[in-house]
Amino acid sequence: MRYNKKILKNGIHEVEITGFDIETAESKELLKTIISLLTSGIEYYFHFSNEDSFFLEDDELVKCRHDVPNQFSSDNYLVPFKIDDEHFDSIGFLPVNNQTYEKILDFWNYFEGMTFFTPKDVSKELFKKSYKIEPQENGVGYLDSNYAESVFNKGHDRDSLVFSYTPTYDDQSLKVILDRIDKENHTRN
Repeated sequence: MRYNKKILKNGIHEVEITGFDIETAESKELLKTIISLLTSGIEYYFHFSNEDSFFLEDDELVKCRHDVPNQFSSDNYLVPFKIDDEHFDSIGFLPVNNQTYEKILDFWNYFEGMTFFTPKDVSKELFKKSYKIEPQENGVGYLDSNYAESVFNKGHDRDSLVFSYTPTYDDQSLKVILDRIDKENHTRN
């Protein structure tokens, strides 16, 4: 496992953690742990785009099309833009809890693009407006619009997590995670 750090505009930091093999139990547990350690808030807002049909078989896609929306209550999942079953944008929100981390793994497998964050203010109106925010690359639009202090993104090809955060985010947990990655890499070399 490796990571890359950079500073973007307005002092926003971005860390990409790579080397996940989402098919293994070890990577799944590690991904859930990292997300839970970096989370502060009571709800996740999600922005999804398109099915990830490259990695899923047809029967898996059909199952996901049914199962994934059912993980949300009816008014907590919206599809504001749809071309067809494979090409669409949707939004959803769920409480932050242990079951949600399991659901994030399901979403990780099903959606081609996934951005999620814990909003600064929780409300139905904010949730519905969140779709209108241009997420920009790796969700920076949510940070620029002051919706959140940090944003998670599923990286390309399912093997990385991109975490972006504002200068006001308390990054102590992130430092612990990155130190652990450094130690593991040092031990292997």
